[in-house]
Amino acid sequence: MPVKKIPRHAEATFETLCAGSGVTCNKATEDERGWDYFVQFPRGSVPGLPLDMAPSAEKCLVQVKSAVGSFRGVRVKLSNASEFALTDLPAFIVLFLYESKDRDLKSVHVLHFWESEIARTLKRLRELDAKQKRALQRYFITFRLKDMISVQRDALISLLESSINSHTPTYSDKKRRILEGVGFDKAPVVGNIDFAEGVTLEEIIDMQIGLLDRVAAARFTARSQRFGIAAGNPLFEGAGEISMRSHPRDCKLFVSSEASGREISLPSLLYGPALPRIPLELMKFRAVAPFVEVVCSAATSSMEFTGQWKGDVPYSLSEISTVLDLMHIFASGNANFRLMAGQDLIFGGSGPVTQSFEVHPYFKIADAFVKLLNQTVKPHDVPTEFRITLEDLAGRAQSIAEFNALATKETIAASCKITRIDLAYKGPGHVFYYWVVELPKFIVYALVRRKMDFSLDLEMKGKTPLSLGAVENIRVRILRGSLEETQKTIIDEVEKRAAELKDVPILILSNLERRAR
Repeated sequence: MPVKKIPRHAEATFETLCAGSGVTCNKATEDERGWDYFVQFPRGSVPGLPLDMAPSAEKCLVQVKSAVGSFRGVRVKLSNASEFALTDLPAFIVLFLYESKDRDLKSVHVLHFWESEIARTLKRLRELDAKQKRALQRYFITFRLKDMISVQRDALISLLESSINSHTPTYSDKKRRILEGVGFDKAPVVGNIDFAEGVTLEEIIDMQIGLLDRVAAARFTARSQRFGIAAGNPLFEGAGEISMRSHPRDCKLFVSSEASGREISLPSLLYGPALPRIPLELMKFRAVAPFVEVVCSAATSSMEFTGQWKGDVPYSLSEISTVLDLMHIFASGNANFRLMAGQDLIFGGSGPVTQSFEVHPYFKIADAFVKLLNQTVKPHDVPTEFRITLEDLAGRAQSIAEFNALATKETIAASCKITRIDLAYKGPGHVFYYWVVELPKFIVYALVRRKMDFSLDLEMKGKTPLSLGAVENIRVRILRGSLEETQKTIIDEVEKRAAELKDVPILILSNLERRAR
């Protein structure tokens, strides 16, 4: 029998299919939000999962459309498409297509409002917004029949449910990410700037590469841009100060000097001006790395280096090593640099250091101390919270110098005051000593064993010269805590190491106590 009321027949067919599948569908009493039915699927259960933790029932919005004969696409009010695009709920258009002759139901088609449909809708909304047109109910958007899924009528409800389930349990989160990200491939904000009188092109370039924080603007307009279309209303409009940075490029900075004989490499960000047709004499770049930045002039191939560290800032062991290397490099007054992106050289040359550095003797002492720590303490043995300042090192220069000498010098001439000898001995032996440097919140100590030829006579008294031979073994450790808190740990290790040496005399020394056995 031919269908006479096709729209009502399509709705009745959809309601019957829902009822047959045990799905609840509530018809909208006022069709102002684009959907005809609010559909709720049966709540599922997960074996072994408590009832209070079971997932909620899936829900969706459905608009039912009907058409007769040849049909190419579904025409939807833009206001309705906007509701489907912006809601967190799944949304579908279901089309019932009827034969033109006998008006029997020929086929069923489904459009899931997802990425491409959301993008098309949002782009159309942005186009109207740019023209200041707000009456969305007057505009339409057409979705092609070939972009819809053809489905057997009895499989319609299961297709709706499976389309939702393919994106659960985070359907709403995925849809929000589409809404937040689609159309923003280009710059999300565009605008116009009228700079204040007196602002120069060089100042604008300096601002973009970070040498100036901001410049004055007589008028500034910023608009959201989506799908390459600027919004009709500005996000901001007015006068004031503006601050802009170009997008940096990842690269690696190599800094060296012949005078120091050192070269270090540092991860770096390269900033260049984002302006067209800049005169060559104004073109410059800025590379920013930990503790140093370089400003390069393209016209003259000149550059300036600036060190960026402070004496009272705590640094990790690797950071303090970098700072000390840079201080030695910069002390020459000139430095060489190469800026690399992978294997490609971006820029290179040499230039003056904008700050003059004098490497004082105590920084040479600190440098030797830090190098010794890096050579003798394995990275996993360095406490993760270990930090030290340049001022900490400078203030302990004398004790650190003693530490360095006792740990590294090939031979040491010393003297020892002997008050009593219980046993005469002449022959080889060992000097075993530990030397401590107290740092804020940490103790650094070295256990050193050296060879020594003994010549002890029972009649010997008073001050006696000593000649300490080559280092046989050295162990350096960093302990958290004060000397009072760590001294027992240190002495226990000394006793353990000394006990391993048998049949030869041992002289145990330290800057805490001195004794022989």
